[in-house]
Amino acid sequence: MLAQNGLIFPLYHTALKKSIYAIIRLMPKRKVNDYFLYKYRYIIGYILLAVVFVTVLVAAQFVTGGVSKNEMASAVASADLSADTFFSENIVNLPFKVLQKLSIGLFGLSVLSIKLPAAILAAGAGVALLFLLWRWSKTTVVIPAALLIIASSQFLFCAQDGTPSILYILLPVLILLFGHIAGTGKELRLPPLLALSATLAISTYIPFLIYFVIIIAATALIHPRVRFIIKATTHWKLWLALATFLAFIAPLLIASVLDVNTLRAVFTGGVVDLKLWQNAKQVFASFLMANVAQDSPILTPILGLPTTALTIVGFVYGLRQRHRSKYYVIMGWLLIAIIATIVDPRVIALIFAPTALLMTKGLAIVIQKWYDLFPENSYARVAGLVPIGFFIMVVCYASVLHFFLGYHYTPQVAKHYDDDISLVKKHLEGGSVILAKKNSLEYKFYKILEGQADVTVTNQPPQKVPANLVTIGKQDLPSASKLKLQQIVTSTKTDNANRLYVYR
Repeated sequence: MLAQNGLIFPLYHTALKKSIYAIIRLMPKRKVNDYFLYKYRYIIGYILLAVVFVTVLVAAQFVTGGVSKNEMASAVASADLSADTFFSENIVNLPFKVLQKLSIGLFGLSVLSIKLPAAILAAGAGVALLFLLWRWSKTTVVIPAALLIIASSQFLFCAQDGTPSILYILLPVLILLFGHIAGTGKELRLPPLLALSATLAISTYIPFLIYFVIIIAATALIHPRVRFIIKATTHWKLWLALATFLAFIAPLLIASVLDVNTLRAVFTGGVVDLKLWQNAKQVFASFLMANVAQDSPILTPILGLPTTALTIVGFVYGLRQRHRSKYYVIMGWLLIAIIATIVDPRVIALIFAPTALLMTKGLAIVIQKWYDLFPENSYARVAGLVPIGFFIMVVCYASVLHFFLGYHYTPQVAKHYDDDISLVKKHLEGGSVILAKKNSLEYKFYKILEGQADVTVTNQPPQKVPANLVTIGKQDLPSASKLKLQQIVTSTKTDNANRLYVYR
């Protein structure tokens, strides 16, 4: 009867719908927190961060394809470090020189051995920055901020630069990290306090970082909370920290007494002729202009437009929160860094770490403002992170691309790097002679090879006919010389491409 009247299908449809609704009501309601990607987002993020960090750090070592004059001078200074020259001006930048001397001694003079200490210290700086951000910022901002920092062209440059520039990032970050750990309790904790004292002392060996040490000391004397924690600390801990500081700084004090130039190098970087207006314009251009406007081995601008905007947001917030001890230090550090770079533009890496921390705060404010728009709607909050994540990926990609392509194809930068050391070693034979101009940087640089291979480095044409003579650049040989030009070794550069002349 039901079938004949056509009522079975509507009844069947109604019963099926009720059954589906009943099943749905019995099913547990899933929240955003239940999804796999959301639940394990931090683990996935840290794995991604580690992969990106290791990849760009290793790849950065091969971007320039050679070494600059500054790196050659650093290698010469590191090789000259000995017991005879220890208590002199040569003690400046001691931590980096020790590492570079060990690297060159173990692996021989090469592009890789010159840059390897910077890569090792950059790895430490990256880890220290991550821990500092983890303690200073909310968990939601640590991974994206760390990605922006390690992918920045300035950090990648310092990570492969065979000079002590990476120490301008590593040491201040370690000081802030140890200081924060030491001051988390009712009194200063001993292990991080001793680490802080040692790091402060080591920082005084690096030009201009002594001013950062002074800022830390001033903060300890002026800031109420820091003073309270110091007063609450057991006296023997403070005396032990002071003894640690004096033990690490003692060699520098002795060198300063024996050689007055040591103090000048520590306080002014050894700069004699101050060109403040010219340097100020150069520093200003480094933030706003590309290298088409200036001739420098450092790729500019050192900060991209998006990171600059975030830094400005963080700077404004820092001014509002200037009563907090960490912003005391960051703002003072930024001021000293700007003054130091005007005195000596070569230490522009000093500005990177404070701007990175301010940029992190700016990013945290942007994310928090979005969260405030949807305080109860977790789906909207997560959906809003998609454009923020896309923005971070685009900025990181553009920054890495800027670094890799800029140092390879920008003429004003690329010409400062050459692969002469690789070319020289390729054309050396047993008993070879390298001829370089007298008192030149190249002569001092290739002198390092004498202790590593059967090679003689001279600044005068040899009296005896060697098995092989390699001249650095065009050299005039005596007319009576029996040596004949066999090969002109060129580089891939368009300017000054004739690098070596090989005679037999």
